[in-house]
Amino acid sequence: MADTIQLEIVTSTDPAIKASIKQLYIPAYLGKAGVLENHKPYISLLKPGEIFYTDIKDNNVYLYIQEGFMEVKDNKIVIISDSVEKGESLVLKKEEIEEKLTRVKNKINSYSKGEISLEELNAKIESSLKLKGMADELKPSLKEVIPGEELEEKVKSFLKGEVIKEALEESLEEQKEFEIKRKIIQKVEEKK
Repeated sequence: MADTIQLEIVTSTDPAIKASIKQLYIPAYLGKAGVLENHKPYISLLKPGEIFYTDIKDNNVYLYIQEGFMEVKDNKIVIISDSVEKGESLVLKKEEIEEKLTRVKNKINSYSKGEISLEELNAKIESSLKLKGMADELKPSLKEVIPGEELEEKVKSFLKGEVIKEALEESLEEQKEFEIKRKIIQKVEEKK
């Protein structure tokens, strides 16, 4: 068929998705982008988000994709990504996704109030070598200005603020992912 595009989506964990399609919409790094037949050669970074395409039987297909790359050339599209989830499989995990979204929203609410558990704080500090390195660099120069115990408290307060900021940013990204998945589920359920 001359007026179709060959799509191939490759991940390291799942079998390739191959389809003959009419159109494709992707979460390009600089914003949403569409591809129709005879598109000029194009390479793009992809950010996490929704992929939507219409196959040659006019079925709309929805996917959630992690970061990746896309190349368009000669009516062929190749997408390489860490992972892809089909809309139908997201529908099966609807309750789990809703629960995760609720948990993430609760975390965001706590973090925005400056609340974080001691266990979470310690885990984040341990996993963040950058912050530990910054604290170690600050201690010698600050000891000249601030007495010992007060310095420790100020460093802990600084680290807590940085850890909360980092945890909040991570949670906001998770929230975005689950909200996109929720929208995909709604679209898949609407077409049934």
